[in-house]
Amino acid sequence: MEHARKTNHVEVFNFKKQDDLLQYLAELTGGGADVVIDAVGLDSEKTFVEKIETMLKIQGGGLGAFRMATKLVRKGGTIQVTGVYGMNYNAFPFGDLFSRNITLKMGQAPVIHYMPELFRQIKEGIFDPTDIISHRLKLDDAEHAYSMFNKKEDQAIKIILKP
Repeated sequence: MEHARKTNHVEVFNFKKQDDLLQYLAELTGGGADVVIDAVGLDSEKTFVEKIETMLKIQGGGLGAFRMATKLVRKGGTIQVTGVYGMNYNAFPFGDLFSRNITLKMGQAPVIHYMPELFRQIKEGIFDPTDIISHRLKLDDAEHAYSMFNKKEDQAIKIILKP
């Protein structure tokens, strides 16, 4: 979150540390945002039931971030789902989204189509892809690097392994 704030000059909010964050953001946006981006996906916080359903392969993970997005988007707004989700979900808020005329856009990014423009921006110095590299470790440390990234430790964003 600190990297996003510093790099993109945006305001960031930690739902774990701010009381009534949904209410605060609803007031801040005057009733909801036009577009809400869920970039968390199945790694979101899970309820006790979601943890059990995920272990039993009944559900593909938590819907916490998505549920938050549904509460933060205004009527007629859009939710962009960039986070990766599993296959099946129980208690999906279909009726609420339908009644509020919410547009859902989702899917994996068609990266191959963006590559020429991305390469141009890198070559021209418009975009620096090294900005997201938070750690450079030896290949022998791959297991530790994965664990650190997976557990979201030491502010790991992108870890480069070198021989």
